[in-house]
Amino acid sequence: MGVPASTDSMDKQAFYDGRRAPAMNKTRKTGSVIMRAVLALILASSGWVTCTPDSKAYAADTAFNQKGSGIMGWHATPYGGSFTEEKMKANVDWLAERFKDYGYEYVCIDGWVGDSTLHNADGYITTYKNDWQHDWKYWADYVHSKGLKLGIYYNPSWVHKSIADDATNKIAGTDIPIQSITDPAHIHQTRYIIDPGKPGAEQYVKGMIRYYISVGVDLLKIDFLRYVDDAYGPEATTTLYRWMREAAGDELILYYANEKNRNHAQDEVKYADIIRASEDWRTNTDQPRVWYHTSMRNRGQAKDDIWPPAYNIFDGFIWLSDVSGKGKVVIDGDFSVMSSGGTDAEKKTRISLLAMAGSSINIGDNYGNIGQNDVYYKNREIIDMNRKGFVGKPLSRDVNDPLSQIWKGQMPDGTWIVGLFNREDTPQTRTIDFQRDLGINGMYTVSDMWSHTALGIMSSYSEEVEPHGVRLLKISLDVTPPITTARLEPAAQNGWNRSDVSVTLTVYDDVSGAAGTEYRLKPDDEWIKYTVPILFQSEGVHSLQFRSSDTAGNVERTKEQPVQIDRTPPDYTLKVNGNDFADGTEYKDDQILRFELAAKDALSGVAAQSMTIDGQPYTNGSGYELAGKLGTRHVMITAVDLAGNTIEHSLQFKVGTDIRSLVNLINRYIDSGDIKGALVPLIQNLLDKITEQLDKGLGKEASKLLPELLDRLNVHPKLLEVSDRAKTVLTTDLQAILAK
Repeated sequence: MGVPASTDSMDKQAFYDGRRAPAMNKTRKTGSVIMRAVLALILASSGWVTCTPDSKAYAADTAFNQKGSGIMGWHATPYGGSFTEEKMKANVDWLAERFKDYGYEYVCIDGWVGDSTLHNADGYITTYKNDWQHDWKYWADYVHSKGLKLGIYYNPSWVHKSIADDATNKIAGTDIPIQSITDPAHIHQTRYIIDPGKPGAEQYVKGMIRYYISVGVDLLKIDFLRYVDDAYGPEATTTLYRWMREAAGDELILYYANEKNRNHAQDEVKYADIIRASEDWRTNTDQPRVWYHTSMRNRGQAKDDIWPPAYNIFDGFIWLSDVSGKGKVVIDGDFSVMSSGGTDAEKKTRISLLAMAGSSINIGDNYGNIGQNDVYYKNREIIDMNRKGFVGKPLSRDVNDPLSQIWKGQMPDGTWIVGLFNREDTPQTRTIDFQRDLGINGMYTVSDMWSHTALGIMSSYSEEVEPHGVRLLKISLDVTPPITTARLEPAAQNGWNRSDVSVTLTVYDDVSGAAGTEYRLKPDDEWIKYTVPILFQSEGVHSLQFRSSDTAGNVERTKEQPVQIDRTPPDYTLKVNGNDFADGTEYKDDQILRFELAAKDALSGVAAQSMTIDGQPYTNGSGYELAGKLGTRHVMITAVDLAGNTIEHSLQFKVGTDIRSLVNLINRYIDSGDIKGALVPLIQNLLDKITEQLDKGLGKEASKLLPELLDRLNVHPKLLEVSDRAKTVLTTDLQAILAK
């Protein structure tokens, strides 16, 4: 992308970084003729003066033009001269939050730029108004950060009088004063209309286009183009059009307004992306504003070679409908202000007509006044027409012929869209014959795009349309079966319920409409017409089969919904050391127990099981040591099945001790090192004696040796080391045994 040449370093830097350039009375250094010639060559090679290699000479070559339909966005125009940066930011944020997801992406600043004189070194206006603190680049960056695009209002044939009157202001890359391409006899408000026939005019025009592209502008609305024609003639206008197109290429959308449309917009179609088809939206009239601009204003007048081609969008769209579409041009009907007044029918008619004509759909309401009117901009079926490039045509281009109030067109998938409009103040019958008017034979599915309802299958459609109203029809050959969904109440858990289940079947068909739904409970059963939710009460696995048909005769493939009911909690088995566990069993404290819990469920299956001993989680199959746990131990068994049924059982076992288990524990502690020292052999000798007495069945004799054992365990630690754990366990056991 080229950069406007300038020897004024301050202005050049302001251009590069998007800051506001010093506006007036700047001192411009004059370089040598050779230097300016070199700069001119650089400028030309960069595409500022001539067409860049990848630019498009004609609008038909641009990617935007190949889409067919216009933009979707928001316009600031209704604010008039009171539009501030605060309002700009608020509306950008509002559009991004409320409308971007629907496809609205352009933020367009429009009109009231006459007092803007701040400019860069090449004489190009850098901001909307002098009292705005931020320039075009700032706002382009901000809008882009929200996922939106920026459109601005200016005309490359304009030079502000204050800029042109300063002879030091030169055309970018040349030594030609900007003043030299103007004519004092041709001025519009505060701006001169440049003469395309003068040297430097091409560089000035193309430089301005490239400047706007360089700061991030996505769309340029170029107003009052007829003044070039009035001042210098149609050839000069064509030259201006060509320069702008060559400079814009695919990088900037060119929107022409207030143009003369000579020879039925011949040159506008060739060079513009969007042209205005009718007079501006008027906010200074006592007439109902929506309908006034849509159909009422100076109705029945449409012509070429003059502005406006029509005074309302109905007449303008009808008259220029033959030049719209892919590879041609978008015919635009200006923004809409739904909050300005009008009936529901009139507002639907306006949006429908914009969509049918492939026009841009631009919101003129703002965040503060739109109220409930956003619904007219958010009909996804109608928005989809614009997003897919739909452009329709009237049955007649005679603005006074009732057939011009019937529009038709096809979506990319072949679906026909028909608009039956009524511009009159009384009900009118509108008819579309599919074979005669659309060239299709047979029966087709018809639906209403505002109510999203199916109207039936037919080969023609006729209706008495209300005054100022519309019936927007979608006509398609329905080959798609309906879609039926099953909803279980209550909702299943892991595919299972543990109570009665009610199944509601819901069918969706947005084309021809559903004809009915049927179901059966077994594959060989007869089909039953579905009328009310189906109730399942018995335990087990049930299979519900269902299907629906539509009014076009399409039958849905049979679907199957399992309904599984399990009301019974799971069961379990519990083993300890390989044997069945018996509640209340007593175990000696020298034992290590291994519990094996196995939950089972005959229907839904086990989802989870757990076991705690004295409130502490137990890991299934792990060793549970009883030493030091004399007394009653409490076990809690919990099992849950996939249906959510839960069982909780409380069990218990006892832990006791005797002389033999005490001996076993002491031997275990000696082996583990919990008891060690010089007296270990003496203790082992004493243990052997106790064991000998026990083996002989002489328990009393064995018990007489216990006090001696207790004494030896409590001797000086230098002779016998006993861990705290072992000492606590053994002392407790000895005391318990002696207490018996």
